[in-house]
Amino acid sequence: MVTIIVNKKKLLHTLKMLNTAVSVRKNINKNTIICEITVTDGKATFVVPGAIFSLDCVTQGAAKTTIPFWYFYDIIKNSKSPELAIKINYAYMNIGAVTVNLIKTTFFEDDSILRSVKLPINYNDSDLLHLIEQGYTPEELKFNGLDIKIDEANEAMLRNIKQAHKLLSQYSVSCDDLKKFVENCLYPKKTNEKY
Repeated sequence: MVTIIVNKKKLLHTLKMLNTAVSVRKNINKNTIICEITVTDGKATFVVPGAIFSLDCVTQGAAKTTIPFWYFYDIIKNSKSPELAIKINYAYMNIGAVTVNLIKTTFFEDDSILRSVKLPINYNDSDLLHLIEQGYTPEELKFNGLDIKIDEANEAMLRNIKQAHKLLSQYSVSCDDLKKFVENCLYPKKTNEKY
């Protein structure tokens, strides 16, 4: 178990700054926004797409956990205590008297998910596909719920290539040519072919 003891006002201020970044995103289901919390010695770091903020606090242990952002924000906002004790276990988190079961936690036994995944506020499919080339481990991507989003982005790219092929096939452009072109644009260091 990992413990964070933090001043509610300071935590709420941090979450308000994260909320600003999250609120910029349009046409997104707010329930899909995940807040990643990394607890290290004397510090908790909170990450949402487009923003990272750290907060000095009293900690015991080290872990990384994820929780739906809006749910976490709502619990903190409605807490009556001026100082919060947050206890993180494998499958649940206690925030004062509230128990949350919607979390994933890894205690630092190894560093396979240690890094926070950095995405811009208004990330798109291209940003998601670039994560693969940025050296994130499959564990890091899965832990942050991005593995499925990356698969969906890849499927969307293939659908778009097929759609473009339908329009350009009359010019003797093959689907394979279009795929190589898009991959060259996405991953210029990986592919050496030029168009």
